[in-house]
Amino acid sequence: MRTLHQLSDDERMHYPKACRAIKEDFYVDDVLTGGDTIKEAQTLQQDLIKVLQKRGFKLRKWAANHDSLLESIPVSDREANLPLSINKEDHIKTLGLRWHLARDCFFFKVTLEEISGTVFTKRQLLSEVAKLFDPMGWLQPCIVVGKIMMQQLWLQHRTWDEPITEELDAKWRKFRSQLPVLQEITIPRWLHCSDTVNIQVHGFCDASEAAYAAVIYVRIEERDGSTTVQLITSKSKVAPLKVQSIPRLELCSAALLCDLMSTTLEAHGWKDVIPYYWTDSMIVLQWLQSPAAKWKVFIANRWWNGPDWLKEHQDKWPKSRFICNKAVTNLEVRQKAACFTTIKAEEKENLTQQFSSFTKLSDELRQTQTALIRMIQREAFADDISLPNTNKPLAKTSSLIRLTPFLDSDQILRVGGRIQQSAANFDTKHPILLPRGHMANLVIKHYHHQMLHGPAQLVHSTIRTKYWIIDGLTAVKQFGRKCTHCFRMNGKPSQQLMGILPQERVRPGKPFARIGIDYAGPITIKWSNGRGTKTTQAYIVVFVCQSTKAVHLELASDLTAKTYIIFIHTD
Repeated sequence: MRTLHQLSDDERMHYPKACRAIKEDFYVDDVLTGGDTIKEAQTLQQDLIKVLQKRGFKLRKWAANHDSLLESIPVSDREANLPLSINKEDHIKTLGLRWHLARDCFFFKVTLEEISGTVFTKRQLLSEVAKLFDPMGWLQPCIVVGKIMMQQLWLQHRTWDEPITEELDAKWRKFRSQLPVLQEITIPRWLHCSDTVNIQVHGFCDASEAAYAAVIYVRIEERDGSTTVQLITSKSKVAPLKVQSIPRLELCSAALLCDLMSTTLEAHGWKDVIPYYWTDSMIVLQWLQSPAAKWKVFIANRWWNGPDWLKEHQDKWPKSRFICNKAVTNLEVRQKAACFTTIKAEEKENLTQQFSSFTKLSDELRQTQTALIRMIQREAFADDISLPNTNKPLAKTSSLIRLTPFLDSDQILRVGGRIQQSAANFDTKHPILLPRGHMANLVIKHYHHQMLHGPAQLVHSTIRTKYWIIDGLTAVKQFGRKCTHCFRMNGKPSQQLMGILPQERVRPGKPFARIGIDYAGPITIKWSNGRGTKTTQAYIVVFVCQSTKAVHLELASDLTAKTYIIFIHTD
């Protein structure tokens, strides 16, 4: 395809229409194109042949819906050796569809195997559903029935070759017996778009509990005043296994219609055609007209000729009777929770101006933090916090009994201990007691990042300079295991299992009866002492006893096989 596109770019100045057909009307190695008149089609045909022959491409298997387009084509280059005169029964297969040449329409061929005595399985059902090839979506009302049956079969968790249930077997046989009727369907190839006054594209979408679909029609207003409506394409999908409400499925069908409409307009080159979208769901219309942020994430994301009124003048089309039922529409409204603090209007300015310095503001923040810690301690240590004031001992079962806690001037519970005489600051000598919980996790997170994701002991000892978290070391280790950065940095490579030792390594024997040999070097040596002695390269031969691990060394002048054999025989 890249070669064809490059050829189109190179020759578009000389053959503009042929190059457009090469770029837009080729599907792999097949080209389907045409013209509004016989003369235009003949010119396009000859231009295509010329352009493609420049790069060595020869067009073959020609087929057309008019005899004159094949007169200049050799019989050997026609599809299935078609005769010069097109028979009323002549047809070809193109892109998986049957094209009737004389009537210029598409139709389908359904081939089914005999099923007498056959027991259907999931494998067979899937195979037969896949045979219903429908690239244009003209058979979607039929094919979606087969898809729904496949979904029902999937929910039964049967194996590929296990017989299906009797109920589903009966449904499938009835559905299968009706498939040959599809051969009676014909779809005109020509959309009557050449000599028109107005072209409109209308899309319809709908949904049920089992599936949802979208279909697109083209509405052509001829110059003689007549109106033609014709099916272009459609698409369907089965409803997801997770149960969804009908309004949600209606919204899925609307989204499917938007995607299908965009693809259709681009494929036909209808850049100036205004599309019309139709749905009978008032809830979907309400959702689409409201801001996306208002809704939950899910929301923020008649067949051949259409209805009879589509052929009428636009004044006779259905008028939208838009009535908003808030009770139903608001089912998908994003719920928001809010916490409000009321401040009198005259106090708003005083709130920021009541501090004369940053130091006083910092004191206010410290007092807020103190109040928060006091509240958490009152909830976690309710049974212990009142005893220090009454000089009563803590219960023997208390988790704080070994910490000798006391209340400071701010009524904060702190650790007692025996280092009051040290030179450390007050927070280090008497850290604030904190229970395990969200507040403790916030403290651990702060110091964990402050210590640059250091080891648990370092983070824990740093926390102890101000806070004493109950079972703090365990809490710090748990936080470290959940930290993504630490997990990546502390990852250990997997260790491969060592192979089983050979027989020679595990059974006793005489020294050097079984050996392993290796070489070391090269090294530089002198063969004799004195002046003028030349140096040469040599290698150390290492003999390792497999049984005792004893080592014997020899000196080799080179790495040749001859030298190696000498050492083997010597030893």
